[in-house]
Amino acid sequence: MYKYEKETQMQKVSYLRRFQVLILQFCNFEQELQKTFKDVSLKCDVSNNCVKLEGLCGEVIPASVQMREFISKIVKTEVRQFSKLLQTFLHNQPVYMYVNNRLRERNVIGVWEFSKEEETLTVFSKSDQEAVKAAHLIKESVIETPVVVKNEARPLLTSEEWQSKAKEIEQQGEGLIKIISEANKSQIIILCTDKWEGVSREFIEDFLTENTIYEEILNLEPGMMRYLQMNCADAITKVGTQLQNEKGNVTINNTGIVVRATRTGLNMAKFSIDKILREVKHQEVIEVSKNVSDIESFHTWQNFTQDSTNEMSQHYVDCETCGRYSDFYCNACHQRICGKCREEHLKNPDNTKHKISKYKERKMRFLSNPCKLHPIHQMVLFCKKCQKAICAICTTSEHEGHGFLDLEEVCTEKFRARFEDIRNIRDNVLPPSRVNLEESQRITKETKDNIGDMKRIMTEKATRFKELVDTILTESLQELQTYEVPAVSGAENQEENMVGYVSRMENLLEQYKTSISSENSEKFLSDMKKTPTVILDPIPALATTNLSPFTFSEGELRKADIRKQFGSLQKSAEREKS
Repeated sequence: MYKYEKETQMQKVSYLRRFQVLILQFCNFEQELQKTFKDVSLKCDVSNNCVKLEGLCGEVIPASVQMREFISKIVKTEVRQFSKLLQTFLHNQPVYMYVNNRLRERNVIGVWEFSKEEETLTVFSKSDQEAVKAAHLIKESVIETPVVVKNEARPLLTSEEWQSKAKEIEQQGEGLIKIISEANKSQIIILCTDKWEGVSREFIEDFLTENTIYEEILNLEPGMMRYLQMNCADAITKVGTQLQNEKGNVTINNTGIVVRATRTGLNMAKFSIDKILREVKHQEVIEVSKNVSDIESFHTWQNFTQDSTNEMSQHYVDCETCGRYSDFYCNACHQRICGKCREEHLKNPDNTKHKISKYKERKMRFLSNPCKLHPIHQMVLFCKKCQKAICAICTTSEHEGHGFLDLEEVCTEKFRARFEDIRNIRDNVLPPSRVNLEESQRITKETKDNIGDMKRIMTEKATRFKELVDTILTESLQELQTYEVPAVSGAENQEENMVGYVSRMENLLEQYKTSISSENSEKFLSDMKKTPTVILDPIPALATTNLSPFTFSEGELRKADIRKQFGSLQKSAEREKS
């Protein structure tokens, strides 16, 4: 007996797209092919975008057809707003391997490509569902997140210390973290995988917190500043020494205390300085400059109270008679006075009608101005009817009988009323208003983000609709192509038979016409003898039914049905309640 060797054949399929070759490789299409064609092998050449089929003659070509049918069913989906930075980051080998491993762990097959000059990621897979899964998994795996840098921390972005820290963070990520500093935009962009998002952001924020230097000036009343310079300079210097670990220092000048340190150091310094000022309040005497008027001192101290505690806002002044701590004030003499000197002051017959009050309740001292109508006289009275300052001469002329009050008492009363308004606005109105402002800003940002998300979802949904319509069209055309050849071939064969029959009948007709037109009886009889009886072939019957087994039944396209599938905007429950 003879053994016949089976003849083999090799076919190279070129001009494939890279994603097609990769999906054939990832799906292990060779095993699927060998279920039908056992002796056919398939080798994928990704570098040359081609596939080599090798096997028995008669099997390679059908196997190639099956492979092309599989390729034609590959679907795609797009991920919009996939930035160029993320595209470059995803090309890095560690990131590429990380994403592929995540796809493999979830048993999802997906191959991605980037559109040139567009921020779009295209994902290919075997089915629509798997393509969407792969797209979501890729988008979740690589993240771009910005870190806004405050103006105080902006110089850090160009420092060697920050460059070293950024490199250290990237090394910890082992290729899965990329940090981009944009000093001109006051931000840091983090490119990382999902597992490093929180950690990398925490590293950066900790560095900025520990190294950002803030500067704050504590403005104090001039008399207090001179006292601190003369008696508390060492204590202030010690505060600065304690801030060395927080990269801080404290300096004192004639107008205030300047603190430069990190946020933690700043709080430590303010606490220490506050403690020094609290100790000062318990001392009996504080040297206050006599050249500074009471009203200026009052304003300066009130400004200081905005950044200090209520205890620090009190006045500590000395008695102008004995130098001890003064708790009283003579509104007639505009003089600070202690309790003991108060009794001596009232014993003087000239002072018996002087009104002495608590220092906090004293009548404010205002500068008097010359009267505009009587320039040689000062305005010391207040007209109750006209509500304006006047001099004594005005009471006997223009304002006669109007009723008058002491100008300083009126100014003091109005000053205190206005100061209470200031205190109310500062303590009761502004704090909750600022809280409401922050909440309003948060709501505005959340609203914009929500609307942006809805726009993105709508766009993705519309893109998906278009892709599904394209997929349905492709599948329908492929299905129609399957029945096109036999249907057209049958119709053409029927037409060809009819052409042949008609041609034969026309030739026979011409032949018979020629025979009867001849005047030669001998020839005519000879022709009749050859065909005494005419037997004609029956006329071929035409197919009574359509050779095509299908018709196209148009579906109804209704906007309402598409809207139902697409989705619609609805008011949230919270919005309806509001």
